[in-house]
Amino acid sequence: MSIAFSLSKKIQRFLLTYLLLILPAIAIGVVIYYAEMKTNKIALEIRATNNLQGQFELVLNEFKYIISDLSFLAEHNEIKALLESDNIQTRQNLAKEYLAIVTHKKIYDQARFLDQDGLEIARANFNNGNPFIVPEDKLQDKGSRYYFQDAFVLKRGEIFVSPFDLNVEGGKIELPLKPMLRFATPVFDNNDNKRGIVLLNYLGNHLLHKIRRLSSKNYYDIMLLNQQGFWLHSSSPDDEWGFMLEDRKDKTFGKRFPVEWEIINVDKNGQFYTDNGLFTFDTVYPLNSKSNIKINATKTSNTDTSEYYWKLISYIPSTVLTNSSKQIITNISLPFLGLIILMAIIALIITNILTKNAESKAFLQYSEEQLRLLIEGVVDYAIIMLDPQGRIISWNNGAKRILQYTADEIIGKNISIFHPEENIKEGKVEKILTTAIKEGKAEDEGYQIRKNGSRYWAHITLTALLKPDGTLRGFTSVTRDITEQKNAEENIRQSEMMFRALYESSGDAIFLFDENGIFDCNPLAVKTFGCNNKFDLISFHFADLSPPMQPNGENSRELADKYIQLTIKEQINSFEWTHSRLDNTNFQAEVLLNSLNFYDWPVLQAVVRDITERKKTEKKIELANKRIQELNKQLLSENQLMSAELEITRKLQQMMLPKERELSNIKNLDVAGFMSPAETVGGDYYDVLQYNGHVLFAIGDVTGHGLESGVLTVMVQTAVRTMLAHNENTDLPKFLNTLNNVIYNNVQRMNSDKNLTLTLLNYEPINSLTQSNLAEDIKGILYSSGQHETIIVARATGDMENIDTVDLGFPIGLEADISEWIAQVSIPLKAGDVVVLYTDGITEAENCNKELYGLEQLYKIIKQNRHLGAEDIRYNIVYDVLKFIDEQEIYDDITLLVFKQK
Repeated sequence: MSIAFSLSKKIQRFLLTYLLLILPAIAIGVVIYYAEMKTNKIALEIRATNNLQGQFELVLNEFKYIISDLSFLAEHNEIKALLESDNIQTRQNLAKEYLAIVTHKKIYDQARFLDQDGLEIARANFNNGNPFIVPEDKLQDKGSRYYFQDAFVLKRGEIFVSPFDLNVEGGKIELPLKPMLRFATPVFDNNDNKRGIVLLNYLGNHLLHKIRRLSSKNYYDIMLLNQQGFWLHSSSPDDEWGFMLEDRKDKTFGKRFPVEWEIINVDKNGQFYTDNGLFTFDTVYPLNSKSNIKINATKTSNTDTSEYYWKLISYIPSTVLTNSSKQIITNISLPFLGLIILMAIIALIITNILTKNAESKAFLQYSEEQLRLLIEGVVDYAIIMLDPQGRIISWNNGAKRILQYTADEIIGKNISIFHPEENIKEGKVEKILTTAIKEGKAEDEGYQIRKNGSRYWAHITLTALLKPDGTLRGFTSVTRDITEQKNAEENIRQSEMMFRALYESSGDAIFLFDENGIFDCNPLAVKTFGCNNKFDLISFHFADLSPPMQPNGENSRELADKYIQLTIKEQINSFEWTHSRLDNTNFQAEVLLNSLNFYDWPVLQAVVRDITERKKTEKKIELANKRIQELNKQLLSENQLMSAELEITRKLQQMMLPKERELSNIKNLDVAGFMSPAETVGGDYYDVLQYNGHVLFAIGDVTGHGLESGVLTVMVQTAVRTMLAHNENTDLPKFLNTLNNVIYNNVQRMNSDKNLTLTLLNYEPINSLTQSNLAEDIKGILYSSGQHETIIVARATGDMENIDTVDLGFPIGLEADISEWIAQVSIPLKAGDVVVLYTDGITEAENCNKELYGLEQLYKIIKQNRHLGAEDIRYNIVYDVLKFIDEQEIYDDITLLVFKQK
């Protein structure tokens, strides 16, 4: 198929193409022009700003150096020496210093020192490059001059600066014109007395020449104005110093540039355009630290530093700006003319190409239609056409059947719609497309997703389609559903993997053998039979790994064949067997035979477990059981004897506890005690003893439980009672130390590791005391020594006190001498006061939730019941503890001692 175009058609196509090419070129030219104009404008503004900044820093640096010189002259050694001793020598020395500075600096017309009356003490003149020291008879009185009067009133470090003007001699302006600035600062002696001023006459031309030098390198003007807008520096010298020269008094910036002056005079800095050109300006504060001059100056002669300023202006005339714009147009015009001609040539070439392409396109459309019809007829494959970005542009009936989308639903979608989210995240879709582009074709297998969300296993072949020029046109994707094939392969693979995993990791030796012998085994089989590798066992008959005869007297091969036949018949069989390793050592084994069928190939699997150790263990267990039976008989006899001993010790403990009648006979005190051991024999101890009108209370807790702990409590109680019966010194610290020594020796003799906490309390009633300084309502005093749990005192008033006993003693039986750790406290008791002693079996009692009873609950129950008698208080405490514990087992002894002052 071919298509021919008429001449008029070709001309129309040419004009349209040329117009489409030339319009963007014109637009680009306009953009370039305005971009160049903007760039040129920005460059001018930046250069003007940078130049002005340089002039700005020049002025500030100049002032900085002047003030540095002035500060130096006010403090240097020669002037200090003169202030200490004013004579001819010190004045000459100072004058020489001034001569040196005007000679070498060449920027000062005069340097001088004036005393407190304004008299010149020393002065050096620059004299137009011929410096000299002014003789003493030529020195003048300047006391009436404004610069002396203004400078002398300043404080230390403050600077006087005169206006920037022309030097006047004899009432006339000196010629040639000599711009001048005077800098002065007061001078102080070592006693901080003000003694005069140092004065420098700065030659202003030095600053103005620097400004001219810097601005002469550029095509724009630099101007320096004072506050009234008069020129201090201009590109035209005839404009300068109008405020001092009569013939120039009308020459101000404001009159020449009135619009611009209104902006510059109001703002501190800026940049703007007017019809006259580009103006860039800044305000210079020579004496202000904000202008980056690091000085201490805070004043001038007639104004504050923030009001003493000049205006520094950069000016580019409008003629310079106009010439710059014309040059840009010239630079752009010639290349643009060449571009117009080039666009015409390109349009002609494109027109010719488009004409030929149109003819080819018609033929291509015909071919594509034929191909489409062929693809639509395929239903077993999803054939999809994609554009270069992977978007679907055609869809056959096979794609509709496999993926369930209609063409209207899917055309325009990206091929990633068929891929799971994990493929998209991993970039798998892009990778397939990239591979097809690089290699021409890419194949892949994996899950794809249908319209209903179900997954199927797909085999995809993606082919890149190229245009005649080699660029990418798109892709063809041919997809086949291989789900059933994959499922079958996966089932086989999983079965093989599971078998191999179990086979290799089994804790038993496994063999696979057929009629020709062993053909495979697992690693444990190699190890069990002492081989280097599995090939040492290949082709052996099962009976070859055994001694000739089994323990029952049968031939190993004959018996093995019998077991094999039985297994083939019944599928599975187990028995015990004696095997031989390669080194001919025998071991007992438990064997499990399984009959398998691999694709019509009869195979037997033997699982061999070495039971040598098990047999040895069974023998040991048999012997151990016999020994246990013998020991049980012996233990039964010993337990009966031990139970009798524990019962005797328990009864002995109970017999030695204070009797109820003993407690009720105690005068002045209401006493009640309680003790309940966690085991048959407890490790807690308490006692109440009367002697010589006093009452001794003792409470302790032995480490551990059982017989040994019970014996130690009996020993302690016996020792205490014996010591009291023999009138042992009842000074508690001494008594406690003696008791400890007795117990320590017995514990050592018994080779025991037991010890106990013990607190002794000695009660003395008030009627037996001789102290006259006690309050009348005190009925008795309680003295306490020894380390145990906290002593709780519930006052009749409701106040609760606790006495920490940690620092009152040391555990009994640990050291031979504990005297250095023993201390004593006294507790006065009034009527109704209650004292509670206890062991940790109460505070550490635990309930089913692993919660402890604790001191806080004990304080609470004591306070609630303090008005009751000792017996009722004791009962309520024990009841509350048992209620808290509930059904939980008691792990520690519970001991409680309560007494109340009557």
